[in-house]
Parts: sequence; C-alpha cells; structure tokens
Amino acid sequence: MSTTNEVTWEDQQRICAFSRMNARHHELNAEIKTKEKQIDDLDEASTELVVNDEDETCVLVGECFVKMDNDAAEGKVEKMLAEAREGLEKLKTERKVLREGMEELKQVRRR
Repeated sequence: MSTTNEVTWEDQQRICAFSRMNARHHELNAEIKTKEKQIDDLDEASTELVVNDEDETCVLVGECFVKMDNDAAEGKVEKMLAEAREGLEKLKTERKVLREGMEELKQVRRR
C-alpha cells in the first residue's frame, strides 16, 4: 500500500524560503571565515608596526603598497581593523537571524 503526502502551496513556499536561507547561511559562513582571516592578518600587521623601528613603512592599500610614516601606518591599520571587526559582527548578526528563521520554519513543518 502506497501513501503519498501532498505538499501544499504554503508548504512549498516555506521549503523555498528555507532553501534560500540555507544558501545564504553557507555564504555567510564563508564570508565570516574570510573576515576572521583578514582580522588576524591586520592584528599581525599592527603588532609588526609597533615593533618596527624604522621611520617609514609600506602599507598595502587595495592592490598597491603606499609608503607612509609609522604613526600614519598604525592609524590606518587600526582603522581597517576596527572596520573589519564591525563587518564581522554584522555578518554574525545576520547569520544568527537566519538561523532563528530557519529554526522557525523547521518548527512549522514539525506541527
């Protein structure tokens, strides 16, 4: 004896919404991993600048190096680090909201 479960239009909409959320969740995980690596690199650069005993240094901006005095370089790296940390927090917040939405959709399906 064969039984079939019919999928309602509302169920299909929830399935599609979950699929989109899940795909974005995977994208966010990759973006978070990249942002964490960027923060680690900037932390390392900041430490190197503190122990650097030269008057000038080169800082990678975009795809080129810019020569600047150490104080300006430290300020630039610290600003980049603050922006990266802020961006990371936004990504983590978005991921948390997605997880909550996905969990809600799972709960609806279980009822």
